[in-house]
Amino acid sequence: MVGLTGSLVACGGGSAQPTSTTATEIFKPKSPLASGLYFQFRGPPAIVRNELDLLGHDRQLGGVTVIPRVHGPQDCMYVETIQKDPKAAPRLRKYVGQKLTVWVFGRNRFAPTICRALAKVPGVG
Repeated sequence: MVGLTGSLVACGGGSAQPTSTTATEIFKPKSPLASGLYFQFRGPPAIVRNELDLLGHDRQLGGVTVIPRVHGPQDCMYVETIQKDPKAAPRLRKYVGQKLTVWVFGRNRFAPTICRALAKVPGVG
């Protein structure tokens, strides 16, 4: 489950260009080990889509399903400032300096571990 935080590293790369649009996506992992966990992302649409694509291929999560609303109590919330990353796709570079907010919801024994790990990701918290 801690592998999730590796997917939350910054994905920008150039100079920041503000945008007034944000996207919000809520998803749950497909893995039975992650049963009862829900995640909500809010930020620039391209960044939110990129994070969902990355997490959708995370083997520990078993893929993800986008859902209409979260369930259960909020475990934690973190705000990540998108950092410069030379390996980032050019289409994502314009978002450097903007924020991606991540919420963890639900009832699962891994929620506290995920929240602690998110707090250690550079640019999060």
